[in-house]
Amino acid sequence: MRTLVLLADSAQADQAGKAHALGLGWSVTTTPSLPMALVILIEIDWTEANQKHHITAELVDADGHSFMVVGPTGELTPIRFDADFEVGRPPGLPHGSPLAMPLAVNIGGGLPLLPEQRYRWKVTNTGQPGADLGASFSVAAPQ
Repeated sequence: MRTLVLLADSAQADQAGKAHALGLGWSVTTTPSLPMALVILIEIDWTEANQKHHITAELVDADGHSFMVVGPTGELTPIRFDADFEVGRPPGLPHGSPLAMPLAVNIGGGLPLLPEQRYRWKVTNTGQPGADLGASFSVAAPQ
């Protein structure tokens, strides 16, 4: 299994196994943040199809600590997404063919990120235990 994580302004994934993104590949934003999307492209090996997998994405600071925001009832909560996935083999697919699965998560703007800091969407995928997956970005200084 291989996982690629990219940042975009907005994105969506379709049932045909494709991701559609606008403003793909940025690495610098402002604060409060603009809307952003996390685009995760997963290539599943033939032998990993028809099995359950789990993926997690969490926004962390440069020290690896969870970025916390105030939740709806006033508690501090991390910005985190979890998903279970299973990719089946379509009929007629040649033996050994890899399968693609895109995932797109849109995050509204307004995150109170600290200027002149680095952040990372840290991604874990049960199909790639121990892999260093994710996408990092910097927050520009106010002008």
